[in-house]
Amino acid sequence: MTPKYIREHASRINNEENPANSRQITFAPANPRFDNLLRIPLIPPGVFKSSAPITIQMTAANDVSLATGKDSDLQYGLSDGDNYIGFMLVDTKNYKDHAPCLGVEGKPGVRMGSHRTIEQSRPIVDKSETFYPGRFELTFKLNEHRGFCYTAHVGGYVKETTYRRQLDISKGLSLEVYSDDDRGEKYGIMLITVSVIYEEETFQ
Repeated sequence: MTPKYIREHASRINNEENPANSRQITFAPANPRFDNLLRIPLIPPGVFKSSAPITIQMTAANDVSLATGKDSDLQYGLSDGDNYIGFMLVDTKNYKDHAPCLGVEGKPGVRMGSHRTIEQSRPIVDKSETFYPGRFELTFKLNEHRGFCYTAHVGGYVKETTYRRQLDISKGLSLEVYSDDDRGEKYGIMLITVSVIYEEETFQ
């Protein structure tokens, strides 16, 4: 998904910083409260049964400069229209007591309701590794209610999360990106890729 494609599905973008030839999309909501920034349909309703063995692999590339020493906590995840599961990718200001990515879940909408973070304080990265990686690899095993976040920290940081909320794949599936709830946050998305894996088949 390129900046052009993302722009067509985005809300609350900063128009002054998003010319047509921009290599990223910049969001700067005035009073963020878990605002929905992006919603992109991935799977239509009725394509798969609820019990289908689906794994979603996602790559997110964010603007390093906006998340280094500044507020920029983006939340990437999946929604079936009723429930949302994902990961918050925190900025370096949070690395002293937060994992670089942590599980989140809630009720999808214009703003995420019933927002819940999961094990946000562990494992943290070493003080020598407090750089913002920019690129995050996310995996969601929907049947197992689990998610994994991978970064380049310490030669390969892994965060595993178990979700209480369960997505019903028969209702369809969307990629959704949400803001955090701190004023002054600014977000830059450069690239998103998604793969849908069903047993021996992969759809990209």
